[in-house]
Amino acid sequence: MIKQPVEVVWETFRDRFEEIGQEVDDLEYIALKDKAENEAGQLVSVYEWKADPSLPALLKSYIQPSMLTWTDTATWDADNKVCYWEIESHYFKDKMQCIGSTTFSSAMGGRGCRLTFQGNIHWEGGLPALVGIMDGPVTRAMESVISKMVPKSFHKVSGAVEKMLS
Repeated sequence: MIKQPVEVVWETFRDRFEEIGQEVDDLEYIALKDKAENEAGQLVSVYEWKADPSLPALLKSYIQPSMLTWTDTATWDADNKVCYWEIESHYFKDKMQCIGSTTFSSAMGGRGCRLTFQGNIHWEGGLPALVGIMDGPVTRAMESVISKMVPKSFHKVSGAVEKMLS
């Protein structure tokens, strides 16, 4: 819930995403790569994200910064105030699929905006460069990090928007 009208929150997310990314502590950056209208007249924005999270000690020696970069393709349905998104990992392309949506709805008698985030992440598991006895524990730790990273980023981005608009 953000204590601003839905239209203000919608426009901030849609138009100021790079600026929002600068306010999130475990992101190195969010960079706009492309913005165009699709056949339905909806805005499609393509962003590159680079995370800089604190990692569990077990993962620090196995996870390189380049592994935590992804492309986010967002389709903005202005009529329904829904952003449909798809995330493609740069490093784990064949191992991870992530799609979802964010719905922006009026709340608090029009003085607020409720954000509803839903999505699915499918992780094939395994890390290509790992072999031997540490493969199992490192893979399980990585699965845990990946499954928490997207929702955690959403909450941090939402908090950054609320701070920006206050």
